[in-house]
Amino acid sequence: KIFMPRYKEFTHFVKSKTQAKIALHSCGSVLWAMEDLYEAGIDVIHPLQATAFDMGDPEKIKKRFGNKLVFYSNLSNQSIIPHGTPEEVTKEVREKIKVLAPGGGYIISGGHNIQADVPPQNILALFDTAYQEGHYPIQI
Repeated sequence: KIFMPRYKEFTHFVKSKTQAKIALHSCGSVLWAMEDLYEAGIDVIHPLQATAFDMGDPEKIKKRFGNKLVFYSNLSNQSIIPHGTPEEVTKEVREKIKVLAPGGGYIISGGHNIQADVPPQNILALFDTAYQEGHYPIQI
């Protein structure tokens, strides 16, 4: 009632003047609003926060909105990325690519940013796995 008309006005204005894609950054669960955000002209949801309420099933979200929205992230940047082993990070990255990347519409990243407490080995595991597995056609 309050935000969607303004999002729609903003996205319509920008898209009438450019070919820009519009990303919305919103921490937490936005599953309840994704259809409205799409209808308001939002193209990209950032981040698709894996640990937020009702956001832990990327297969369900991809199936429901994968032909409408681009998903940016969905890695567990509050658990596995900072506290897991490089092997667990590799597994997490592969799983998210396998589920969210087919057909396009997935931008892999460490959430909204990579925090200072993330071990360098985990950052390397994230980027190495994304580089090795995250190209089309997806073959995981």
